[in-house]
Order: sequence, then structure tokens, then C-alpha cells
Amino acid sequence: MHALVVALLSLAPTAGGPTGLLHTPAAIPDEPGTVRAAVHVDWFRASRFLSPTDEHAHSGATVALGTSLVRGLDAYLVGRAYTNNNSEAKTLYEVFGDTTLGARYARVLGALGLGGGGELLVGNAPGSVGFAGRGTSFRLRALSSYAFPRARVHLGLAYLFDNTSALVTEVESARGSEITVLERYGLGINKVDRFEASLGVELLTGAVTPFVEFGLGVPVNRQRYRCTSGCGAVPSKLTFGARATHRGVSFLLGLDVGTSGVARAPSSIAPQAPYTLWLGFALALDTREHPTTVIVERVEAAPPVVPVRGFVHHGNKPIAEAKVSFVGAARPPLMTGEDGYFGADLPPGTYELRVRAAGYKENTCGGTAIAVKGNVLTIDCPLEPEDVGP
Repeated sequence: MHALVVALLSLAPTAGGPTGLLHTPAAIPDEPGTVRAAVHVDWFRASRFLSPTDEHAHSGATVALGTSLVRGLDAYLVGRAYTNNNSEAKTLYEVFGDTTLGARYARVLGALGLGGGGELLVGNAPGSVGFAGRGTSFRLRALSSYAFPRARVHLGLAYLFDNTSALVTEVESARGSEITVLERYGLGINKVDRFEASLGVELLTGAVTPFVEFGLGVPVNRQRYRCTSGCGAVPSKLTFGARATHRGVSFLLGLDVGTSGVARAPSSIAPQAPYTLWLGFALALDTREHPTTVIVERVEAAPPVVPVRGFVHHGNKPIAEAKVSFVGAARPPLMTGEDGYFGADLPPGTYELRVRAAGYKENTCGGTAIAVKGNVLTIDCPLEPEDVGP
């Protein structure tokens, strides 16, 4: 069993806001005081996409900001802008100001993480910039994550109450007919709700984390819309990607491949793009105050000293920034580095150490330093995660 713990600054927002992969959110809680920002850009170009003879080009950008309010609870704000240019339309469809405000709560039980959340999605009407309250949509979401020794699996289920069709009610009323499929896709208009499911797997290989996702949106006709074509289509996509992370900075490369709902353009919801290329950049900051880190203490004067090196870990995973205090000795505490190790040169004697780390139970370890030439005292300090209440 492997606990679902990660380095705090290795998490990054999805294109939709909560932390996770590219599309699939994770049920991994943030620590209070973390602030995250991300930019994702997406692009594709296709022939015969919305009609048998068209040439279509799409480009978009998403900016996400998020912060952790209390342990496990984080909030995020996402703004999106995109353009769609189709050879059979005389208009370049531009959408600026689609905004998502969301919150997610997650708890960890050993190797399993469970969570849920909600989102408020505000669009804008055709030809306008800013908010349009009548088109406000809502999403309710359930999340789970499970940790294996070298991988993590994430499952997200959601229901989207889609009210974007209200944004074009006046236009359709004036015309006496519905907007075209070019306009629906170009403006992001859907006539029905969706049940959304997403499954993602990431491989924990080091600084670069490859991942794969599968997502689909099943139309749910809460609005009792009378569909005219492609009514049985269920848009879905397969995503391949990788994220490189170092000290809170991450870069992402991803590719969506449409697996259904592409050839048959449904009249109720936007069709799935044949492919989409994604590029992402994210930055995570820890705004909490930390005590001064002392990694190595050297004693030059007599009496003879013994090198002491300890390792703080859970299983085979090192624990960084653990505080190591001396019991019954007036010596300053030590802190572990990124590799989980601490060290000092100490006079001969027996030492008992108290080890504390955020998210773990306190433990003691120690040993006897003997003044023998070439001798090094090595100390093993395992920690167990704190019990998570109901």
C-alpha cells in the first residue's frame, strides 16, 4: 500500500482549473497557503470538419488561478478565450470572457483520495465581451485518485447543467430558425446537458511524468430539445501527454485525439474536434513561513566528532523539510533536504531524535556515535501518515 502523497509544488492546474492532469482532476488535497497559476493554449486545423467541404482552424487560450483556503479545500478561477475560423462562414467567431469559478475538496485515506466540487460557468453572448448571466451553467463533480508504487490513477465524474443555449435565444427568435452548426461550434453553444466521465493514468518516472486520459460527454436532454441530426453521438477523446516539473515550475505537452462524435456532428451539443494540440505552463508558490533550514552542522574542535547521517522516509519515499530535534540535548534542530537526509558532526555519545513532518505522525529514532576512525553513524527514521478522520 502506497500513501497518496506528493511533493506540494509538483501539482499543477488542469485546463479546467483544479489540479490534476490536462483534463482529469485529481483527488489530492493542497496544503493551505499554496498559490497556483497556469496558462494553456490549444490549436487544431481540419478539413471537412463541420461540413463536407470546409476548412476549419481553431485556437484558444486558458488562464487559471487557484489557491488553497484550508487543508483539502481549494478554489480556482479560470478565464478562456478562443477563435474559430471556417472557410464556409463569413464571420471569424471570437469568444472572450468565458469564466469558471470553482471549488474542490479532497481527503486522503492511505492510497485512496476522494473528493468533490462544484463550478459556476459564465459565458458571454455573441458579439459581446464580459458576462451574460442568462447563460450561466453549473457543474457538479465527484473525484477519486489511487496511488500505486509507480503510478497514480484518477477518475472524475461530473454532471454539467448546460444553459449556453440561452445566449442565442434572441438571435434564433429574430431569425425564426436555430443557429447553424458552424455558429454553435464557433461560439461554444450546446442545447442539452452532459454527463461527463474522465479516466487518467500518470506514470511516476521522475521529473517528467507521462500520462494518458480518456474522456467522454454523454448528452442528457433535460431541456427536452428536439434533436434533428446526430442525436445518438457521444463525443469522446483520448489524450496523450507529459508534464515536466522542477521546483514548482512545470511545462506540459498534450494531444487530444477524437474517438467519437467527430464525423456525425450532433445538433444538440458541439462536436468533438478530430485532434487538439495543447501546450501548458504552470507555476506553484508556497506562501507559508518555514523555519530556517539547517542541513549540516560541523564541529571543528575537540573532543573528536563522529559524522552522523539520517534518512527520514515513508516506505521508499524521502520526506523533505522534516524537523529533527535532539531529545535531552541542548542542540539546534536539523531539517531534512529534498532527498530526505539530514546530517551533522557530533561528539561521541548516544542520541535520541524526535522527528516531525507535516502530514505524518511524530516518531523517534537514534543511535550511538562511537569515536572510531572512519566510523559513520547512520540513522533510519521511518514516518507514518497521520490518520485521516471521516
